[in-house]
Amino acid sequence: MIQFKHSSIFIVMLLIFTISIGFAGGSKEDTVVTSNTNSVLVEDSWEFSWQFTDDEIVFSLSAPTTGWVGIGFNPSRMMQGANYILAYVDGDDVYIRDDYGTGPTSHASDESLGGSNDVRLIEASELNGITQVIFALPITASDEFDNNFIQGETFKILLAYGSSGADNFTGMHRSRKSLDVVLD
Repeated sequence: MIQFKHSSIFIVMLLIFTISIGFAGGSKEDTVVTSNTNSVLVEDSWEFSWQFTDDEIVFSLSAPTTGWVGIGFNPSRMMQGANYILAYVDGDDVYIRDDYGTGPTSHASDESLGGSNDVRLIEASELNGITQVIFALPITASDEFDNNFIQGETFKILLAYGSSGADNFTGMHRSRKSLDVVLD
């Protein structure tokens, strides 16, 4: 009977350890990516690409949703400290916002925090269940909530998208990924 008691304790401890690893971010969500083509295919119809220009970096982001799409750069802890760009298409209108990770699982617009909305929309579409957004960010940060983009540096990239029809900046993500990417 004592042996059964110790086995139960071991199983409970193993279960707690396994769950805590998942909550701590040590999940299959973290991936290291090296790309020579300046693009990353995350999954079918979910990808992003980038191109440096003289004073901007241009991103193209697409995901299999008719809801919001988002990309974040260099969080300090989970979502906290990251510069986010979130966008969605609602009919003929496109909404895009420059956000900052205010906590481990929260974000707010740069403007509401005293910063500026530094994202420049180039093009957006919602077609056959896929949302695509092309936008540009300044290479040099405009405020404390943005990143300096230095060509050749590795960035922690957070990608997410909302459920189809989630045309807002506050809906939970349907899927998310975390990648380390060299932006060349």
